[in-house]
Parts: sequence; structure tokens; C-alpha cells
Amino acid sequence: TTTTTTRKQSQSQSQLLQDEFGPEVFKLVQGVTKIGKIQYESSSSSSSSSSSFSSLSNHHQAENHRKMIVAMAKDIRVILVKLADCTCTLRNLQQQQQQQ
Repeated sequence: TTTTTTRKQSQSQSQLLQDEFGPEVFKLVQGVTKIGKIQYESSSSSSSSSSSFSSLSNHHQAENHRKMIVAMAKDIRVILVKLADCTCTLRNLQQQQQQQ
């Protein structure tokens, strides 16, 4: 079915990546991909009426994200690649805005 086909395509793409660039680069790509999947909740989505509870909740959420990133980024290079990617994206956006 569709899920099985998608899974097989993903596995074959992963294998191609690993064959082409090696297991070390493959692990870096996996780590960057995992970090990219983290989604942050906006503070406006909080339904709490107490500001101290909201602050505690935000702190707890930030700590959970920090733990996830540290757990996924067993190699500091993953974080560096992700930061470089974000920097590149921001520069591209800045150039686009200047052109308009």
C-alpha cells in the first residue's frame, strides 16, 4: 500500500545517501532531519490564565526541547550544520527582501 511504498522509497533513499557519502555523513543528515522535525508551540496557544503557570510551562517546554536536541545531537556537528542551514536561510530571506 501507500505507506509500505513510502517506507521502501525512504529506505532506498537512505541507502543511496549512505552509499554515496558514507555512514558518518548519513548520521549527520539524520540528526539534522530530526532536529528539523521539532515543532514549537506558540505562547499564545497556552490556555493558562496564570502568568506564573504559563512561565513555568514555557520553561518546562524549553527544557524538554533542550533535552531532545541534546539526545538527538550526539555529535555537535549536527547542531553546527543546523545552525549553518538556518543562517543560510536567513541570509537568503534578507537578500530577497532587499531585492523587493
